[in-house]
Order: sequence, then C-alpha cells, then structure tokens
Amino acid sequence: MSRLDRIREMEDRHGERHGHRANAAHNQQFGLPGWRDEATVRFTRSGKSGQWRWELRPQTVDRARAILDAEGLSGLLN
Repeated sequence: MSRLDRIREMEDRHGERHGHRANAAHNQQFGLPGWRDEATVRFTRSGKSGQWRWELRPQTVDRARAILDAEGLSGLLN
C-alpha cells in the first residue's frame, strides 16, 4: 500500500491534489479560501531519491539541516 504507484493511484481515485480534496461547501461554512485542487499539482513527488535537492528552496534545506543537527542526526541530508 505504501508503494509510490499505489499512493498516486489513491490520489487519482479520490481526486486529492496537494493533500486536499476540494470541498466548496466546507470552505464556505468556515470562511476558508479554496483548497488547491489542480490536476497538475500532486501531493506526492516523483519518488526519486534526492529529489529534495532541486525541489526544496536552499533556505528550507538549511533549516532542515539545523533541526537534524540539533537532534544529533547530522549528515542525513547529503
């Protein structure tokens, strides 16, 4: 069930993009802006190892490194 192709199948089957299903009635009820529900935006990435190197902003990677270092987990983002 946790294979990337199975997760992507669930995204497609349930119409969930970017982690949220479009629910206009819910949004209206609670005064929330529309959730993203775009066919080209996926919740999961490609599943390729190291994808964070080109997908994440350098500031995000620096922050993740600092958090990992503080927890004694240095070297995990190489």
